[in-house]
Amino acid sequence: MFINAGDELFDSTTIEKIINSSTHLSDIYYGETLMVNETFQPLGIRSKVTPHKLPKHLRWQDMAYGMVVCHQSILVKKEVAGFYNTAHPFCADIDWIIKALKKSSSVVNVEFIVSKYLKGGLSDQKLRKSLLDRFAVMREHFGLFRTVFSHIFIIGRAILFYKRKK
Repeated sequence: MFINAGDELFDSTTIEKIINSSTHLSDIYYGETLMVNETFQPLGIRSKVTPHKLPKHLRWQDMAYGMVVCHQSILVKKEVAGFYNTAHPFCADIDWIIKALKKSSSVVNVEFIVSKYLKGGLSDQKLRKSLLDRFAVMREHFGLFRTVFSHIFIIGRAILFYKRKK
């Protein structure tokens, strides 16, 4: 599990609840994320306040539609967790999750909030570079055609989502 500066587990019982969420040991556990602002006031559950919907059954192919699960809210068994690829300074988390999902044989949605994510980090501050890095990561895993198609979908989804919110 990777937690950035400013991010934190949802509460002191989160890890215990994750361990007790399944009757068998899994390679990956994931859940929801509560987004918070710089004064740690809740902004809402990520899948409700952003266009990113948390899949019920997460597969590596779901990552073609963007960062559908925050790395702060995913726990990966050591044997399937690789290292962060520092060649991707903004999107190593996406690459890491995809690689772990490709190696995993069991993935469990714990169906509760796992972490608090502090909005306004480096990816937000350097959005253009972050988007270019995301495109490069996705191209490595999905190929050029699928990545272009996915980005058309991601942009369209964001436009529709934010139009509905107004």
